[in-house]
Amino acid sequence: MRRHADPSWLVLADGRLLLRGDGPLAAGHRLSLVARPAAGQGFDFRVVVSGEPDSPLCSAGLVLFRAGTHWHHLHLGWDEALGRVLRLRVRAGDDEGEPAAPVPVGQGPLRLRLSAEEGRARFRWYDTRGGRGRTGWRTIGPVFDPGPGGGPTAGAGALDGGPAGPAYVGVFAQDGTGRRSRATFGEPYYRVAGSGVSSSTEDVV
Repeated sequence: MRRHADPSWLVLADGRLLLRGDGPLAAGHRLSLVARPAAGQGFDFRVVVSGEPDSPLCSAGLVLFRAGTHWHHLHLGWDEALGRVLRLRVRAGDDEGEPAAPVPVGQGPLRLRLSAEEGRARFRWYDTRGGRGRTGWRTIGPVFDPGPGGGPTAGAGALDGGPAGPAYVGVFAQDGTGRRSRATFGEPYYRVAGSGVSSSTEDVV
């Protein structure tokens, strides 16, 4: 988005996308962000992210993006006390924050999901920590309105317009340390809500 794709920050090989972390989403330029327009009637998007952030300034994950002032993202990050964690971060205009506590997730790839339909959206992640019979999708953070207001209590709005512009759904990587750490994304799945039409590289849970 707003950047030509080239190997300095984006590599696609063997069905996997490698991104080098760069500027923050709030900057609006030099974004390591690959996204597609979000279907106005809703969607289900899933992807597996791999990365080893070692600083609170590094993150990589799944994003619903309108502009540098309106976005929601669920990402792998680093916490000095908890180690590698999953975090949810939201920005709507001048308001920015984390509506959920960070979740320690240990090492290894992590499956993330964002579903939106009828003015309700939620982020989820696939928890494998519980052992046999206790794994499954876990919701993180509140159900929110994916419309132009962008917040968990905003009024209903369309995904395809509004003051902040149309919504895009995709993946991103940020690195405020300047080291441009890498994150890899695989097994993408995208389905338009209620259509039965999907785009994926393989079947997912």
